[in-house]
Amino acid sequence: MATMVPDLVVLDLGMSAMSGRRLVEVLSLTGLRSRLGIGVLSADPDGHDEAHAMGADGYLRKRLSVAALVHEIERLLAPGA
Repeated sequence: MATMVPDLVVLDLGMSAMSGRRLVEVLSLTGLRSRLGIGVLSADPDGHDEAHAMGADGYLRKRLSVAALVHEIERLLAPGA
């Protein structure tokens, strides 16, 4: 069975089953973190600082437009991003 690794993960800091911070820790422990980009969404006013501290590649504050999300995804997937 083939394993697929995404190029990008967009996550929320406040996910219900596992926090965004914990997901990034798991990705790091499995060696996957170095192979993908991490984009963080959060409604928390301090979310940018937390995203930066956990090594995220991008951050968007909720409530955001679809256009802003698409732009950030394109930026994170661009060669050399």
